[in-house]
Amino acid sequence: MITARHLRTTLTALLLLFVASFAGLARAQDSGQALRETEKSTFRVIVLLYDSNDNYMGAVTGTAFMVAPGKAVTNHHVVGGIPGARYREVYLIAHRDIGGKPTRVNVEREWDDADLALLDTGGLEAPPLQIAAVSPGKDQTVHALGYPGITDRILNLSQEEVLKPSEPTVTSGAISLFSSKGPGGAAVDTIFHTAAINPGNSGGPLVDACGRVIGVNTWQGAATVSNNAISVPNGQFIATRSSMLLRFLNGAYVTADIAEEACEPPLDPRIVALIEQQKAQLAEAQTEKAAQAEAARQARADAAQTRTLAIGAAALVVIVAIAGLIISRLRTSPGHTPPPQNPTSSGPAPSSPAPDGSPPEPPRGADPPSGGAAAMRQAAPAAGEDWAKGEGRPLPLILAGVAVVALLLAGLVWVLTRDKPAAEPDRQILATGSDYVVVCRLDPAQSLNAPGGAESMTFTFDAKGGCANGRTPYEKSEKGFTRATVSDKAASAARLELSPDLTRFKRSDYALTTADYDAMRSDRERIGKLSCPETGSEPGAKLTRQLADTRRLAAGYLTGQPSSVTAWTCSPVVAPKVEAK
Repeated sequence: MITARHLRTTLTALLLLFVASFAGLARAQDSGQALRETEKSTFRVIVLLYDSNDNYMGAVTGTAFMVAPGKAVTNHHVVGGIPGARYREVYLIAHRDIGGKPTRVNVEREWDDADLALLDTGGLEAPPLQIAAVSPGKDQTVHALGYPGITDRILNLSQEEVLKPSEPTVTSGAISLFSSKGPGGAAVDTIFHTAAINPGNSGGPLVDACGRVIGVNTWQGAATVSNNAISVPNGQFIATRSSMLLRFLNGAYVTADIAEEACEPPLDPRIVALIEQQKAQLAEAQTEKAAQAEAARQARADAAQTRTLAIGAAALVVIVAIAGLIISRLRTSPGHTPPPQNPTSSGPAPSSPAPDGSPPEPPRGADPPSGGAAAMRQAAPAAGEDWAKGEGRPLPLILAGVAVVALLLAGLVWVLTRDKPAAEPDRQILATGSDYVVVCRLDPAQSLNAPGGAESMTFTFDAKGGCANGRTPYEKSEKGFTRATVSDKAASAARLELSPDLTRFKRSDYALTTADYDAMRSDRERIGKLSCPETGSEPGAKLTRQLADTRRLAAGYLTGQPSSVTAWTCSPVVAPKVEAK
């Protein structure tokens, strides 16, 4: 039963065909322009064969492609004829965009071992194809172009229709093996791939995602083995590698357009637009974050200044209060003498002595003092005596209270304006539950012995379920997403690490001894197959346990320095939502 998840995964994969093909992690693809240009330089080959009596014996069909102005290449077995044929006539039929009738061409040079033949195209012109000097990685999609006869039969084309300009078929696949031997053990550099070819494709180009020739399609695996009375299913196809083609052209003094750099095809414009949109959003967010940081810095500076002023004011009040208390204590000390009475003060003036020396008379209306001078001293209290009796004590209490209040206010200001501890940053900045298209480019500075063909890749990722391309689960933690894997073909294993924001991806490969490799594969098989959860769902208990067991297993084998480290810088963009119908 087809579920909504299956339909959503299928539709998402179709959306990404312009930028990705998947083999583990998918490689970025050309937008299609390079492949369309390659088609224009691919020809149909028809070889007419005649016997010694000039009787027509039959025809052989194949494919050729332009390698230099006026020069094309096909297979030797296409133009080599059949037993009993005395001579041949070789014709090329161009792509329909170039047009024209079949053009007779000459065979200039042949190399039987590598199954190559050089054709002089005469007046037939088409753009020469670039020939790649650097082979792509096994994870990159390749395309086979040609004119298979089975297509003509399926379409029930007449002979006249076959001879008309048309366009080649294109099939896609992956590289499965680079070999230094061809079928039968000949010392010929070959590429085993899965881009389907059939009789009629022979001599056609095998191209990378940039439309550059990486091989010449030559053999169909099933047919090759079946000739030895062994019948096998089809699915393995073989091309003569571009290194042999360049050697062949050099021997013929043909100057080809050689691509020295690894293929980095342009991204689909829609993906580029999404990346640019998210870059703009990121720049805006960074600007806003910087403004918030500046506002926070200014607030901290203002708070620090407020704290300084509050503490300084409190200190000043405390100093004044202490000074007041000290002064009040000095005034109440026993050795303190009150100031003399001001003679101009109000009250009755003292009487002057009489001229005859008799005591002065008391003022009129005043009562004479009783007890003399001693009584008068007892009647007048000493200065400061009211403090000793407690009548002046409110002043020190007020000063002390003011100091305490000032200190409390300063403490309150400090509490309110102190620096708050910074909040823990959110490690997962992605919208969990969303599917992302992750476009990655190789980071040479962070890589070590990175394999060829690892320059770029594209894959989808479910951030909530921790699943790549809808089929490869990763263990999720605060540090990001991790996965350990053991190779099916070589004695090696790898650890894959993806940052929580999907901007950094790293693969570390470790070479294993035969014993460790066998033991790790056996232990890994016991853990069981890992399957992704439903899109947008958290991993279940079983998958969580399996991923943890795989991580613990890898920890015992992936030790020491890795033999190679491949690091990429990535740009995640939210995948367009695809609704299930």
